[in-house]
Amino acid sequence: MPAPLFPALTLLALAVSPAPPPGTQPADAIAPGAAAAAAVIRPEAISAQVRFLASDLLEGRGTGARGHELAVAYVSTQLQALGLEPAGENGTWLQFVPLRAARVTAASLELLPSRGKPVALASGMDFIAFPFLGTGQADVTAPLAFVGYGIQAPEYGYDDLAGVDLKGKIAVLFQFAPLTPRTDFFPGLPSALHSDLRRKLETLQRRGAVGMLLVRTPRSERVQPWDQVLVARHFESMALLDGGQVQPWQTVLRAVLQGETFQRILQLAGRSETLAQLLAACDSGRPRALELGVSARLRITSPLRTLRSPNVAARLPAAARSPSAAETVVYTAHLDHLGIGDPVNGDAIYNGAADNAVGVATLLEVARAFTRLPEPPKRSIVFLLVTAEEKGLLGSEYFVAHPTLPLDRIVADINVDSG
Repeated sequence: MPAPLFPALTLLALAVSPAPPPGTQPADAIAPGAAAAAAVIRPEAISAQVRFLASDLLEGRGTGARGHELAVAYVSTQLQALGLEPAGENGTWLQFVPLRAARVTAASLELLPSRGKPVALASGMDFIAFPFLGTGQADVTAPLAFVGYGIQAPEYGYDDLAGVDLKGKIAVLFQFAPLTPRTDFFPGLPSALHSDLRRKLETLQRRGAVGMLLVRTPRSERVQPWDQVLVARHFESMALLDGGQVQPWQTVLRAVLQGETFQRILQLAGRSETLAQLLAACDSGRPRALELGVSARLRITSPLRTLRSPNVAARLPAAARSPSAAETVVYTAHLDHLGIGDPVNGDAIYNGAADNAVGVATLLEVARAFTRLPEPPKRSIVFLLVTAEEKGLLGSEYFVAHPTLPLDRIVADINVDSG
C-alpha cells in the first residue's frame, strides 16, 4: 500500500464504521469499499490543488483579502462539484465571520522612574506594540508591576499574582509558562495551556490591569526569533466582533519587550534581581510579584476596519438507516494564510503552501474519496474550511459559538494542518 494512502484509509474507517455496541471492542476491519474509495486520493491530485492554492494569483490568502476570497470560491465550487450539500448559513456554502482588523501605524513607550528623566524606548528594537482593537487609539500612563508568568495554577500550588494589586496598572510578565519533565509541575500539555496569551489577558483584565508588557526570554528567542516578530507586526491583527464590540480582554493594551529592555526596567527600579534570577525563581515554583516603582506611558495608534470573512462548510449525509446517522464527523482545515507582507528577497507574497494549502488540498481529496464509497457513510461527514486561523483560530471559535449544525451531534473533529 502506498504510504500516503494509509492515513486516508484510517480516517475513512473511523468515519464510516458504526459505533461498537456497549461493552464490545471496536472492529478492526475497514468498512467495505473504503480501500477502493481511498485509492482516488492521489499525490498528483493533492499537488495540483496545492499549486493553485499557493500560487501568486491567490496572493497568500490573507484573511478577508482578495486572494482568500478567490480560495473561498474555489473550494466551495469544488465541494459542490463533488455532490455535497451546503452546510453554511441559510442553506449556503458559507458562514460569515465578523471581524475587526488593525495594524499599528505609530507607537511609543516611555519609562517614567520615580526619580530622574523619562526614558524613551525604541519601537522595533526595545519593544513592539500590538494593535489596540478596542478603539484603535490609546494613551495610558500607569505603574508597572512584575507578575512572573502572569498565571495562576492552583493544581501546582503556583500563583504569580499573589499579593499584588493590578488595578489600574500595567502588568510585566514573561512569555509562556514553566515547563518541566515532572508530572506534578507544569509538564508539556498543561504548560502549553497556561502559556496561552488570551488566558493570561483574561486573568489580567479581571484583576483590573490596563496593560501588558510581555517579556521575551531565551526560550522566546528559540521559539520565534526577534526578526520573525518584526516581520509579523506588518500583518493585521484581528478580533471577533459580538454586537459590534470586541471581547473585554482585547481592551488590555499590549506590547512585547526584549529581555534586555526588561533588565533596564529592573535597573531603573533599583532592583538587584536579574531577568535570569526571576525566571529561575518562577521555573522552580517560587514566583514573587514585584511593585517596580516605575511607571510607563504606552501610546498606540492602529486605525480599525471591519470585515466579514467566510468559513466554508459542506456536508455528506449519512446512510438513512444507519444507527449512527444522527452523528457527525467533521474534517477541518484552515484556508487562510498571511497574505502580502514585507518582501523577502524581493518577494512580498507569503504563499502558504505548507500552511495550509496542503491541508486544504488533502481535505478536498478526502471529500472526493467519501463520494466514491459504494454506500453512504454511517455518520454524516462535514467538511469545514475555516478562516482567520492565522489571527487566533477565530473562524473555528466563531463556528463553535454560532454552529451551523448541532454541536452535540459532532463525535469527532479531524483537523488537517501541515504548517
